[in-house]
Amino acid sequence: MTDPNEVVDVDSGEVKWSLKGVNGSSSVGDVVYASCYQHMVALDVGTGASLWRYRAGWMSNPSAPVVADGRVFFSYDDDVVALSSRGGKLIWRVDVTGDGASGRVTGAAVCGDILVVTTSGRSGSGELAAPRLMGLDASTGKRRWALANQPGAAFETGPAVVDSKVLTVDSTGELFKLNGLTGEVLLEIEVVSSPRGLSEICADSAMVYFVERKRGLFAFNHAKGAHAWKQHVGKDPTDPLMCGESIIIAASCNLQAFHAESGQKLWSIPVEKGTATHLSGTDEVLVCTGGGFEAFGRSTKEPVAPAPTSRLRPL
Repeated sequence: MTDPNEVVDVDSGEVKWSLKGVNGSSSVGDVVYASCYQHMVALDVGTGASLWRYRAGWMSNPSAPVVADGRVFFSYDDDVVALSSRGGKLIWRVDVTGDGASGRVTGAAVCGDILVVTTSGRSGSGELAAPRLMGLDASTGKRRWALANQPGAAFETGPAVVDSKVLTVDSTGELFKLNGLTGEVLLEIEVVSSPRGLSEICADSAMVYFVERKRGLFAFNHAKGAHAWKQHVGKDPTDPLMCGESIIIAASCNLQAFHAESGQKLWSIPVEKGTATHLSGTDEVLVCTGGGFEAFGRSTKEPVAPAPTSRLRPL
C-alpha cells in the first residue's frame, strides 16, 4: 500500500480500486485493514471487496492498524482497540490515558505477547496525565508495565521493536531502549538536543534512524550508545524507510538513499510529482506525493540512481 486511498499495481501503474476517507492502513497477505470514517474495515486487496466492518463511532486522530497474531490493533484519541483479524469481532477496548485526561495514543507496535503503546496525553493543566510508554497484554489489554512520567516530555511518534527490544525517541530528544516484555529500561540517552519536529523511527539490531526536520537524518548506534552518522537531506523530509542495506528518504522533491552503516550517499533521483509525503516498499520504493504516486526499483549496493519502474497516475 502506498497510500490508504488507492491500491496500485506496481508493474503496470494501474489503479485497481480506491476508497475514500481513509486515515491509515496496513496490508497483510491478501487483506488490507483500514480506518475509514467511523469504521475499521478489512478489504480484499485484489478487488476492494469488504470482508468485514467494525463500527467504532467517531474517531479523532485514528491510527493505522497494527496486525499480528490474528488481531488488529488500532487507536483513536485515548482508546486502544483489539479486533479479531478474521471477523472483526471486538476483543478488548482500553482507555490508556486515564480518567479525566485529554490526550491521544501516538503509536503502537507488537513485541511478543505485548502491545507497546506511546502516548501524548495531557491533563487540563497541561501536565502529562498518562504514562508516556506502556506495555499492554495483547490478549486482554491489561497493563503489564509502564514508563514513569517525566515533566515536559511526551512521545509524539511511535515505537519500533527489534529482537524484543523497544526503541523510541521522545519530544526532548531522549532515546529509550527497553525490554519490550518487562519494561526494563536498558538505555536512556540524549540523541538530539531541543528537537523541532521528529519523524517516526526505523531500527535494526544495532542502529536507529530518525529525522529531525531542521537538522537532517540521524543514525545512532543503540548497541554501543554512540552517534554513527548524520546527513543533511533538504526540506520537507519524509519518515525514513529501511530497505535492505539502505536508508531511503524523500526531501526537497528528491528521493535519496544512504548506506545504512556508513551513511554514504548512494543515489538521488527527482520525484516528478512534487513534495513526497510518505514512502513504503521493499523491493520497490513507492512514493506518495501531493500529485500522485511514483514507483522506483531500488539498489542497496550500487551507488547509482534506480530507474523508475512505473509512473503512477495522480489521485
